[in-house]
Amino acid sequence: TRHEHLSIFPAAAVAASGKIAVDGDLSDWKRDAFIFLCADPQLRDVYAVRFAAAYDDQGLLLAAEYTDPTPLVNHTDPGIEPEKGWNGDALQVRFITDPRLPRPLPTELRGSDKIVHFTMWEFSDQQLPALHACYGLTYDRAVVKTGAASGLAFRKTATGYTLEARIPWELLKARPAPGETWRMTLQALFSGADGKAGHNFFDFISSVGFQYQTVDGWGDATFVKPAEVATALDRK
Repeated sequence: TRHEHLSIFPAAAVAASGKIAVDGDLSDWKRDAFIFLCADPQLRDVYAVRFAAAYDDQGLLLAAEYTDPTPLVNHTDPGIEPEKGWNGDALQVRFITDPRLPRPLPTELRGSDKIVHFTMWEFSDQQLPALHACYGLTYDRAVVKTGAASGLAFRKTATGYTLEARIPWELLKARPAPGETWRMTLQALFSGADGKAGHNFFDFISSVGFQYQTVDGWGDATFVKPAEVATALDRK
């Protein structure tokens, strides 16, 4: 189900009842805002994600509903090894927040803070939400936030779990104009009951590869103008 493009909607336009609360309950998102992601149709009932994104004055909103037979298993302690939050059940999203950065990316821009990576997980030993942010393909200038400060909420469901996030524009170091398109990619990661990394897949890509090594295969994301929401939903 590979996609090259994500629509990021005005939050008010995809809120089921006027407002989205970041609490892990995705019922306040309109169902048609979500896009279905999986690596293999034969695994759609085992490893899959329904994903949506929105924006408002404060920042970026993300919602993910995981199909996962062993949900929320990640033993990475954000106080000890926050850079390894990917090693378990987790979500990673990456953005280039400056549409002017060229493709392919010149070597001298690999360290740009316009390239930002987010890893989101729940430290299952303490049921502690954790967010790791870093910048450039140098993966430095790290910021780690946990608990309420992470802007994350998780809930177990009958078929897996949900993740909901609010990422402030300050962490993205940019604020898009409606209609602007950024490059982006996503990686969904799944662990087994033992907490060891297992199944994973990339989406929102223009070519296959290890998207954490280069930005040249990333897809794109458009911050939909309010007047164009209906068209974007129809196109999704």
